[in-house]
Amino acid sequence: GVGQIILNREVNDYDGQYELFDYGWVSIDEHGRSYIVRRDMELFPSYNEKVGKECVYLANVLPSYEVDNTVLLFWNREYKVKVYIDGKLRLDFPNENYSLFGDMPAAEFLQVKLGEADKSKLLEMYIYGASDVYLPTTYLGDYSAIKNEYIRPFFLEIILALFLIVICVVCIIISIVMEHLFCHEIILKYFCWATLTTSVWLMANSVARQFVFKNVVVTRDLAFMSISLIPIPFFIFEDKMQKGRYHKIYKFFSYYSLFVFVSTFLLHVFEISNLKESQRAIQGCIFIGVTLIVVLIIVDSVRGYVKEYFLTAVGYLIMAIFSLIHTISYIVSVDKALRSVFVEIGLMACLVISIVNMVKDVDRLQIERKNAIYANQAKDNFLARMSHEIRTPINTVLGMDEIILKETTEMPTRGYAENIREAGTTLLSIVNDL
Repeated sequence: GVGQIILNREVNDYDGQYELFDYGWVSIDEHGRSYIVRRDMELFPSYNEKVGKECVYLANVLPSYEVDNTVLLFWNREYKVKVYIDGKLRLDFPNENYSLFGDMPAAEFLQVKLGEADKSKLLEMYIYGASDVYLPTTYLGDYSAIKNEYIRPFFLEIILALFLIVICVVCIIISIVMEHLFCHEIILKYFCWATLTTSVWLMANSVARQFVFKNVVVTRDLAFMSISLIPIPFFIFEDKMQKGRYHKIYKFFSYYSLFVFVSTFLLHVFEISNLKESQRAIQGCIFIGVTLIVVLIIVDSVRGYVKEYFLTAVGYLIMAIFSLIHTISYIVSVDKALRSVFVEIGLMACLVISIVNMVKDVDRLQIERKNAIYANQAKDNFLARMSHEIRTPINTVLGMDEIILKETTEMPTRGYAENIREAGTTLLSIVNDL
């Protein structure tokens, strides 16, 4: 059985910083027969008396190692796992304090610290609570070395996401300042909100998130639930670009996205349904959002309105192409470290185009502001000159009228003169007000 295969095989000595521990694993099928496990081999559960449930059983012998801070580190694909070394329980994942809501594990690296007494001991792993179980990617060695080596392929993904976050925050601040200066709405801030939300989601959904965020479960939950909110700032931005022509449509689907977010959150909090079971609704929300924006841009192209925001439409096209590449990357098994990079490049291209649009808008606003200042100055100069030119003959008329009132005693003539004085005084006060 398992003991004969495991204990009789030659134990490898390990003296490097770390190694991929994918050799020598043995499992038991549903008929109780042992077999050697290979990578990418689907494993099927069978009832195990030790854990009292259906599970996938894996066994191996720990090699000899000479490195301090040695750990057994393996990638857990949302499995529930128990790990025993020499018959002693060393890891029970997830435990009762793992998550506030539900017990759905997050995909993360799990580690078992090893000591001198663990060398050449029997290692047993029980995996349950999941379908499609495969041999976990397992490393053995120095934790820091494994972490540095594993996170290196995702360095570009994390750097681009952080860069997008910083640029978006700066652009949002600049947009708000510009709005106060020009008393005009800068719609770039809505696209920056959308890009910021998407970038945070990409970081929270990264395989390397465990080495960036402390609480993997909270990060996973926020990443899942925030996906349905991503379309809303895109809807607002596109609605502003299209000058409200499809405002009611965008408003309806914004409420729909908000409904998906709230319902998913409540189902998860009250443990009615976990996030993985709600994944289709969340992904459907994204698909509807992307489809809606593309369709309405096509409608504007047919109607001849797309020329109003041609550069932005081109940016959306670039982003859609890179998003499509991202989707295809799952089908053709592209390196997972590059998948999010495609989306980030598309977002960056669209953001650059939107910033160029903002610069053009700011230039236009500056020209309009200068023209308004020149127009006000011209108006003030005209009114000042005209008030002087008009006031002089009015004063002359009023002076002559005063002479008439002093020298004449005829009542009809005095009546005419008094009317002239009243009308002239009123006209002079109007000119002075100008």
